[in-house]
Amino acid sequence: MINKEELISKLEDMNEEAHQEVIDIWLKADKLEEAGLDLPAEDKREEASDAQAEHFEELLEQMPDEEREAVWHYVETDDSFGEQFYQWYRD
Repeated sequence: MINKEELISKLEDMNEEAHQEVIDIWLKADKLEEAGLDLPAEDKREEASDAQAEHFEELLEQMPDEEREAVWHYVETDDSFGEQFYQWYRD
């Protein structure tokens, strides 16, 4: 089974890749906030977060089966791993 630290590092990289995929939405949220439009900015951040999670899930599905199985193993057996994972993955 893949080492837990290596796996979390890979997941962090995947989350960063997902973030970069939707960076334009995050930047629009920042501009709305700078303009004092807090509610629209909050809505835009939620949109960005949802889109980022979708990209992360797509990347997760592309992982080799062995790595994906290891992810779920650690999610089930390590609370801190699971907490971090669920910051990126939405079920």
